Amino acid sequence: GAGPAKRCPVSGMHTDEGECPFARPKGKQKAKAPAPPTEAVGDLRESFSVQTDALDLRVDIRPEADGGVDFPWGSNPDRQQVMTGRAAVEVFGKFVFEACEQRPKEAALFNRLVAASGEVQVLVARDDADGAVRISARCNRHIVQIHRREARS
Repeated sequence: GAGPAKRCPVSGMHTDEGECPFARPKGKQKAKAPAPPTEAVGDLRESFSVQTDALDLRVDIRPEADGGVDFPWGSNPDRQQVMTGRAAVEVFGKFVFEACEQRPKEAALFNRLVAASGEVQVLVARDDADGAVRISARCNRHIVQIHRREARS
């Protein structure tokens, strides 16, 4: 077996519940190899958010097949980025850390979905008027939308 179940000291998440988004390889061990792109992730529908006086953060994940989610890849060549699933997890983690901290189970599902993607198509937009950052990504037949706005001092 995989050994005894453990609890993450950061999130309190149990290993039976999936991989914790805060897990770090110990010492000089290499991180786990990414799951093959063909791995079935299933249809994930999650929304989680954090709203404080200083931060408005929302994460929304929907299967592309659900429709109704705009992903204007072809009409925005200047905003396009393509990256591996593991690279996307690192980038997205910087934007959604606070929400993942409060919702570790949803964060683990989000992490697994993105990391299992061989390729992630990403559109990034920044609104200079209110400082909001909007990230839309297509990965593993899902659309991920991240909206982050920090209060200006």
